[in-house]
Amino acid sequence: MRTLKISIAAPRKPGEDFPVTLWSCDDDPPEVFVQVRGATSSIPAGLAPDEPVDDPGQPGTALTAARVIELHAAAAKGAGVQKEVGIYLRALLARGKLRTVWDDLREQGACRTLIDIAPDKPVEKASDRVMHALQLLPWERLRTRDQAFMFLEAGSPISRGIGVASLAPPTDWPLRVLVVNCAEPDKKGAAGGGIGADEEVSALERLFGCREFRYNVEFDVLENPGPAEIVAAWKSIQPHILHFIGHGVGGADPDQHALLLYQPGPGAGEYKFVPWRLNDIRAQFKSRDDLVAPRLAFLNACRTSGRDPGAEPAPMSSISDAFLRAGSLATIGMQGDVAGDLAAVFAREFYMGLMGPGDHPIDSAAQAARLAMSGHRPTADVLIDPDWSYPVLSLRALPHQVLPKSPDVLGELLAERFVARVAQRRRVHEAIRCSKAFTAAKPGAAPHMVVIVGDVRSGKSHLSSWSAQACQRAGFTVARVGFGEDEPVDWLDAMRWIRDGKRRTPSELPKRADSGRLPASAFRDFNWGLNHRQRGLTHFEPYTGKDDVQDLGVGLAEQSDIPETFFEDTAAQFRDALVKCATPNGLVLVLDQLEGLEPNTLSKWLPNGLLRPIAMGSVKGVRLILVLSGEQYEACRSELERLTRVPEVVRLEYFARADVHRIARHLCRQWAKQICDEVWYPPMLQTLLDQHRRNDTWNAELLKSVDNLCKQFNP
Repeated sequence: MRTLKISIAAPRKPGEDFPVTLWSCDDDPPEVFVQVRGATSSIPAGLAPDEPVDDPGQPGTALTAARVIELHAAAAKGAGVQKEVGIYLRALLARGKLRTVWDDLREQGACRTLIDIAPDKPVEKASDRVMHALQLLPWERLRTRDQAFMFLEAGSPISRGIGVASLAPPTDWPLRVLVVNCAEPDKKGAAGGGIGADEEVSALERLFGCREFRYNVEFDVLENPGPAEIVAAWKSIQPHILHFIGHGVGGADPDQHALLLYQPGPGAGEYKFVPWRLNDIRAQFKSRDDLVAPRLAFLNACRTSGRDPGAEPAPMSSISDAFLRAGSLATIGMQGDVAGDLAAVFAREFYMGLMGPGDHPIDSAAQAARLAMSGHRPTADVLIDPDWSYPVLSLRALPHQVLPKSPDVLGELLAERFVARVAQRRRVHEAIRCSKAFTAAKPGAAPHMVVIVGDVRSGKSHLSSWSAQACQRAGFTVARVGFGEDEPVDWLDAMRWIRDGKRRTPSELPKRADSGRLPASAFRDFNWGLNHRQRGLTHFEPYTGKDDVQDLGVGLAEQSDIPETFFEDTAAQFRDALVKCATPNGLVLVLDQLEGLEPNTLSKWLPNGLLRPIAMGSVKGVRLILVLSGEQYEACRSELERLTRVPEVVRLEYFARADVHRIARHLCRQWAKQICDEVWYPPMLQTLLDQHRRNDTWNAELLKSVDNLCKQFNP
């Protein structure tokens, strides 16, 4: 899809025209198609299109920018928006030759357009006030040559820009979303009933739990947090998207702009709204190196992008601007007061537009969401009802560069994703992918090994399983081995297990598991050398054939003449085979249940033959996820910490009771609304919670029972 940009720059002097330029953003550097001069004067009221448009409320009078802003403010307070506003905006923006070229390009095929108004800045001179007036205009009501609304055309998305630049898109999939519900409680005491926020949270939980989203979106929900809780979750999760639900307030003074956080009051059962002010939000990111502004701030709250055009004087800043200035690449805010049901529809359709393989630009998702929003109510009239035009998407980067691209390698991932493990999954996944956003123990050197540490039944294997499947979906070759608790295996059979995907059966030739993911061809030299060394040979001709070589399956205990360099040579050839497996996209080894290894293997072979070389980066393209109990980790901790590249250690604690409650709710809601209604709200789930209570901590049996209960309603 072709990307066009219409940029509006400030006039150099009061009274001069402001230049309007149509660019092609597909060229490097961008190509100028056409530039025209926009008529202006020293005051915003003088902005006028090249063709007059009648004022619908004042017959015989031409519309001006000031009058359009006035009409828009009236619409935000409930009055109808006349169609002439959209016609005026088109005549103001698409002038002369630019109009003809733009229309021709749009008719040639699908294309997106960015309306890029010069970056906002304090009002110091008349030309700045002109740009300020341009920013206040309701561009979402813009009309086409055929009088259709441009912001409702699904095939040709259009959005606002503020100093749009071309950037490298992130690669740290899956998408991470932090949902912050700060609405007031309803009459029943559940958060958010007053504005439909609880319904929106439930809809997002169900949406993110369905199959298409389940392993493409990492999300967590905070209910009525304070600023400190938001910052703590922010630091831990590092979300791509902050999704705020609640209220926003504005005013003429930028210090009056705030998100309202519903917080406990001084007395028992008392609550109050605490403002999280624009300047405080901006300062949180500017003053801390460990906080990164979300790439997209989704502010599903009234007046977060509106600048309250009815205020005198109209303010230059909005809450959305605070996030853009703090480093966000995009914001979605609201120009007016949006009903809860429409806000929920917009949010749901927007996220649905981000899913699937390939690029999913956020402008296309927002355009589709507006279209769904405009038709949600059967009696809605897009010519009169302004609600659909209130969501404002503002960009500082090209639309496809804001959020990470979905991986091309798809497929079902089977491991459950518990909502309370978002931060741990992020750390494992980013360390393995060597994301630039990840801060390693030694700056500039991301680790090649991740160690997952936790006590019995703390969810270690579950996390490693999810991580393995997520890495596979990201394009890595993955080999996961759980050595189990049966008869311990020695180091040689452990290597065979990794190679074949299953344990060797004594007295039988080793065979690959049907699910084995490592290519047999990569182990030809390893098998050839192993067979010779097990016969006592240290010097032999290299293998030159093209067929796979069968490992003769001789166990260590069956060997009578072991060469002195048997371990070193065998381990070296095994590492060489892993390097071949890592071509072209990298290999991730996941080793779990190490209690199934012989003590000597765990203390000597594993560190010397595999752990240290991988951690040092000498096994090219290979990453390792090692799962250890607390006791196992303490036994090898000093050895790991002496490595030049210290492994990333991810510790798992037992879930607190509040976390179990959230997980159980998520397991219910991920199926369908009717199942959630059947399972979650009656005492059925509470009965399960009481039956499985164990010191108010994590309990795997509880979660299995909840999942089984859900399946009874969805066989």
